[in-house]
Amino acid sequence: MHPVADMEKHKRLSSAEREKLGARLEKAYAKGVSIAALAEEQGTSAGRVRLILLERGVTLRPRGGNTRKPDPERQKRAKSIASEYASGASLSQLAANHNISASTARGLVLAAGGALRARGGSKAASKG
Repeated sequence: MHPVADMEKHKRLSSAEREKLGARLEKAYAKGVSIAALAEEQGTSAGRVRLILLERGVTLRPRGGNTRKPDPERQKRAKSIASEYASGASLSQLAANHNISASTARGLVLAAGGALRARGGSKAASKG
């Protein structure tokens, strides 16, 4: 796809130019070209490409994000840590025992489907 002649980031396009560009963007996007790639190719912003596609009624694909497959080792570790947590270990204790941060311990407990206790441990439970 060739850029529109003299396409500039903030240049206003006539209706005809915008229609022509929109049709080309829509066609390329339907073939799987990303919005970022289209923007770079056209010398404009991703936001502008996205807006033009939306104006044409194009249903946008979900954004990238985490597309990795679950790691069996991480899942096994998460279940083990969640089990220790359920048995009474604190997030701080888990962090120290497994050489990870408390935040990572928390994330692994949640990833394994565990529920977090109220903050303060036994202190919070004894208040009444």
